[in-house]
Amino acid sequence: SGHESGVTSVAFSPDGSRIASGSADNTVRLWDASSGEELAVLRGHENTFFSIAFSPDGSRIASGSFDKTVRLWEASTGDELAVLRGHEAPVFSVAFSPDGSRIASGSWDTTVRLWDASSGDELAVLRGHENTVRPVVFSPDGSRIASGSSDHTVRLWDASSGEELAVLRGHENTVFSIAFSPDGSRIASGSADNTVRLWDATSGGELVVLRGHEDMVCSVAFSPDGSRIASGSYDNTVRLWDSIAYRDRVAQRDEAHRDRETIRPFIDELFSQGLDCSAVDHRVRDDAALSDSLRRAAINLVLKRCSQMRERAQESTIQN
Repeated sequence: SGHESGVTSVAFSPDGSRIASGSADNTVRLWDASSGEELAVLRGHENTFFSIAFSPDGSRIASGSFDKTVRLWEASTGDELAVLRGHEAPVFSVAFSPDGSRIASGSWDTTVRLWDASSGDELAVLRGHENTVRPVVFSPDGSRIASGSSDHTVRLWDASSGEELAVLRGHENTVFSIAFSPDGSRIASGSADNTVRLWDATSGGELVVLRGHEDMVCSVAFSPDGSRIASGSYDNTVRLWDSIAYRDRVAQRDEAHRDRETIRPFIDELFSQGLDCSAVDHRVRDDAALSDSLRRAAINLVLKRCSQMRERAQESTIQN
């Protein structure tokens, strides 16, 4: 017994006792995770499987297929419970909400769809992507959905209303994998542009670009405590990244930005008084009221402003 063609997706049950596998032989098979015994063969799909997921309580399995359907199965018996029709092209990804009440699916038809996991009714069609939707994931609290696409974006959606909350732009090729941090504050994404990117899950702002892979990044995952990120790539490597260090670096960058914006009006005022670069520099360095961080920000702004002034003067001389 066993699959008769390539295996495209696998998932453990929440309690770790079973494994579900989907295949190009159009079946889902259930296996005993300890003995490897085949427990059931789930037949119904008419084409290759791309994604399978257990419900949080382990009682059901959702599967997405090239036949454009999402199907819901009873995990203990293998019985087909519902066929979720609506997508107009192959379904690449499926995910249960943390409470098990909803299913999200992503498709080649550029949509994310929300389904009632009990009735199979379509609840919402999330439109915005301009190319194939690859991964879909719920946030840990179930309030948001993140989706990645061949349009090079990650998008955030309100899981209740279906409203698009943010478009995360930065990747330069298909987004193959996304993951929320355990606390839901960050999103990691892996792309065919060979990078892993970290995003603020509330604002959608890009926090950092993790470079090192030499080929497309197909999978990303956070450690349970959120301190590390693992990424898998076609360059034959798995890489581990310290997400805490990057978070600290981002915090320092943000603090430096705030200091620059705080001190900028003061620098503008000094230059507006007709002071030259040397005089402004002395005023900044001698001002006892400035904290060390604000003084550093002020000096950097003065250096940048004076450099720009010299460049403009040189260009003017050349033109004359």
